Amino acid sequence: METVALAQGAAFFVGVGAHLAYFNKGEHHRNGSKYVQAATLVFAALAAASRATLCPSWSLSVVAYLILGIYTSLVAYRMLLHPLNRFPGPVGARLGDLWLSAQLGRNDMHEKSRALCDKYGPFVRVGSSTLMVAHPQAVSAIHGPESRCRKASMYDLEQPNRGIATRDRALHAARRRVWSRGFGDKRLREYEGRVAVYVELVLDRLHRAGGARVDATQLMNAFAFDVIGDLGLGRDFGMLRSGRQHDVLQQLTDGLGILARRLPLWLLRLLDDMPLVPTEATTGFRAFCHARLDGIMASDARDQRPIIMAPLLTHDDQLAADERDLSVLRNDCRFIIVAGGDTVAATLAFIFYYFAKHPESGRRLREELAPLRRGNRAFAHKDIQLADHLNAVINETLRLHPPASTITRVTPPEGIVVGDTLIPGGVTVFSSQYVLGRSGASYVKPDEFVPERWYSRPELIKDQAGYAPFSIGSYSCLGRSLALMEMRLLVAECVWRFDVSFAEGFDADKFRDRVTDCMSWHLGRLELCFTLRACDAENTDQAL
Repeated sequence: METVALAQGAAFFVGVGAHLAYFNKGEHHRNGSKYVQAATLVFAALAAASRATLCPSWSLSVVAYLILGIYTSLVAYRMLLHPLNRFPGPVGARLGDLWLSAQLGRNDMHEKSRALCDKYGPFVRVGSSTLMVAHPQAVSAIHGPESRCRKASMYDLEQPNRGIATRDRALHAARRRVWSRGFGDKRLREYEGRVAVYVELVLDRLHRAGGARVDATQLMNAFAFDVIGDLGLGRDFGMLRSGRQHDVLQQLTDGLGILARRLPLWLLRLLDDMPLVPTEATTGFRAFCHARLDGIMASDARDQRPIIMAPLLTHDDQLAADERDLSVLRNDCRFIIVAGGDTVAATLAFIFYYFAKHPESGRRLREELAPLRRGNRAFAHKDIQLADHLNAVINETLRLHPPASTITRVTPPEGIVVGDTLIPGGVTVFSSQYVLGRSGASYVKPDEFVPERWYSRPELIKDQAGYAPFSIGSYSCLGRSLALMEMRLLVAECVWRFDVSFAEGFDADKFRDRVTDCMSWHLGRLELCFTLRACDAENTDQAL
């Protein structure tokens, strides 16, 4: 028995040493499967040895003491020695990132973040090495052009990833230069006419509804994904014409839903490696995007109509054969759809929710648009892109419901300074746009929809430094101008032609309370009535 006790004690201290010398340094989230395999091999080897010499349970106890040593050292370090210990936060968050995941049973990261900041202040430790910062100056410190923060481990969810979402700064900068060719002013002018086609399809759906209730969430999803499917990959999803959601987009929604609990990346990758875990939610969407990409590469479609993927394909064609990597194009192809669809769709749905809730805002927008209207012709983007109230409605909606609210970064070795507070190096940080957008320190009446604060009532904005719904710096959203053009064109036409109201019996408060944060917003049915305005009804009759 003394031999067993010595082996157990030795295993415990080996575990402590392993944590201090290895696990406490660098990143290990990609190696979960390897660690499980290594522990299994050690156990098997010890089990084989124990049959000849000791009791059968010896091998299991040694492995258990090894793991106990690792976790004893880990817990002691996180509770007593970690550089984030001086920041307030729940005790459970110090122990590990699973604490936060356990709090998100309703997929409500946005509300939980706000509640934590209300309780603990602008700096809250929400994980063993994760700090949430609700300070306006945090945005420039973390994301600004001078920031040395790098992308956090969540960007390793898909490996290998050498596309636009890569964590490698040099690779990202090079890829971003190629991507930017798909979003230049000339390209945007070429895209406008194609966006207008889908605007007309939305208007046609609303005309045919005749003022009856419409699920605006589904309609905005159809619009946004049809547009990005056409502009990004050369072919839409056919949802506006069919009136049905494409199956692959439900798979995308399910896939994003998996991320809503903010599970640690090591656990997500471990689950992904397990053959018993179903993967239809992600593999179906991947296969669809890859098939679309193969179709583009096999045809001359990219030369006939401008698409966002075209510069990426041209760049790939110019590379030497041994430098080409199909996985890069595939990653970028998927990124186009995810980034360009969900964000625009949710923002548009929220905009029409606020028009129904505040009809005076729609009337004010029509007054602004009246002198910009050219007879019965649709609005041209150049005529409305500077419209104060139109832009204010979009800005205010993005303030209240920012897409991709929690973008994580890792601080450089020297740390960063936010206000008068030094955040240590090598920790994960994020500044929740949702919390910042509803902060009383930055906005008067922070929870109220007041578009005028962006042009005629600037006194309602105390500090705009934290407002960055498209992010800033070297990782800012390249599709910002395209997204704004889509929203301006659709909102202007719909509000000009229709009065927007909630359908009879629809519970607007319940809709708002059931919004979930799955890295992007997931909305339930938004039942609205789009009633044709009298003047537009006359024009429609004349046209018929």
